[in-house]
Amino acid sequence: ICADQKKKKAFAMLNERLAPGLEIDSSDACRLVKADRENALHLTCYPSDALVDSLSEGAEPPQVVFTFHTPQHKLVGISEGDYTGREAADLYLSSPEGAVFDGMIRLIGYKYGDGAVFNYFPQANRLQIHCTVSRLKPADP
Repeated sequence: ICADQKKKKAFAMLNERLAPGLEIDSSDACRLVKADRENALHLTCYPSDALVDSLSEGAEPPQVVFTFHTPQHKLVGISEGDYTGREAADLYLSSPEGAVFDGMIRLIGYKYGDGAVFNYFPQANRLQIHCTVSRLKPADP
């Protein structure tokens, strides 16, 4: 019961902060990285030292991935208007895992999510946030 209450509280907090249309723009301090999952990016600034320090001993922060969708790799419930454009998708696909990018993502609604824009997978401790890539370019080294 306690775990369910904590999960509901966490989902409510995420829904307050992560809404469809929210744009996340990379910076020198926080860039986008090609993740080891299909059409997924993560942030270089996550998890923060403050987050790691706040966790109880042995606890791990959830993996956070931003997943974008294309006509070739899509989910039922994602609008065609929310697909990432071909130029950004092609750059992503032609880049190696771990490639670092400057860019902007926009969160998109997913009607089958655990929240307005996300799914949480407890066994993997992974938060998947649905987005479209508005801009993507290789980061300067």
